[in-house]
Amino acid sequence: MFKKSLTTLAIAISLTTSAFAEDRQPLDLAKINSVIKTLVDAVIVGDKTILDLVLEFDPQYTDFSKTKFKLNTKATVANTPWTAVGTTAEQTKLDLNLSAAKTRNGKTKSEISGQIMIGIQTDMAALVRYSAKKILEQQPPPEDLKEVRELLEALALIEKIEEVIPLVSKALQITLSELNGKLEEAKESGDQEKIKELTNTIEAVMATKITVKRSRNNEFVSLSIQMPKVIEFSRDGVNIGQSNELKSIKLALADKTGSASFKYKYWLENSTINEGLEEAYKFLKGLETGDEKTKDQMKQIIEFYFSLVKKLLTSEEALLRN
Repeated sequence: MFKKSLTTLAIAISLTTSAFAEDRQPLDLAKINSVIKTLVDAVIVGDKTILDLVLEFDPQYTDFSKTKFKLNTKATVANTPWTAVGTTAEQTKLDLNLSAAKTRNGKTKSEISGQIMIGIQTDMAALVRYSAKKILEQQPPPEDLKEVRELLEALALIEKIEEVIPLVSKALQITLSELNGKLEEAKESGDQEKIKELTNTIEAVMATKITVKRSRNNEFVSLSIQMPKVIEFSRDGVNIGQSNELKSIKLALADKTGSASFKYKYWLENSTINEGLEEAYKFLKGLETGDEKTKDQMKQIIEFYFSLVKKLLTSEEALLRN
């Protein structure tokens, strides 16, 4: 039941089309958000580590009649594995926004363009150190990737985000070296599809822009990394102009904040979209009208999301105390 309800919500979020909106009464987002809030509050009540959790459709952006949506999620965490325990100043705030819209119609497929945006307020240097150490502990690079290991070891020792700047450049050099090695192998084997894919990816990596912002006193403010080139990640059986693409990636790091943005487009079979719309509408309409079965399915989704956030963002000590 949980898997089905989660799939239904995913369909509702990403596959709503204008044709569907014309056939159905508009959804009352205020009511839907109110029901979701009540369910969220019931799940997190009494928790000492997840202080706040929000899951809602953005009413300022979302308009299913115009085939666009934005889903916002927010979490405030008292303790994380990388920050000091028990201090209000070290609370971590996480924002995750998902948006999508139908941008092109085809005879058999339709194009969905969207964006994933992640924002975090925390001690970013501590987060980078913690992440690097975890990778070294749980997924250490093999012996033939000595440079990758050295890069992670350097990241595990940084004191300020400014120290990441030369390491980002080093990471790009390592990535290009690995990709070029694989390209040579593809050329030797004559795999034209692989050659095209690797060449495209290499061009995207080479187009990556690293920008450092400083104050008038030359003090570090932020670091941004942007990959503006398109990376095609699936071309099997699609027509020209109907490839699935990661259109751009942008990361921004400062001492106390970080953000990531991913823009993409994805082509889906119209038949698949149409088959899922009926269940999607029923699910959201069920939330709007307060249908108990639908609310129970939504609660399971919230509980899963809550456990995921807690696992990712809370410290082992906090979990034990809670």
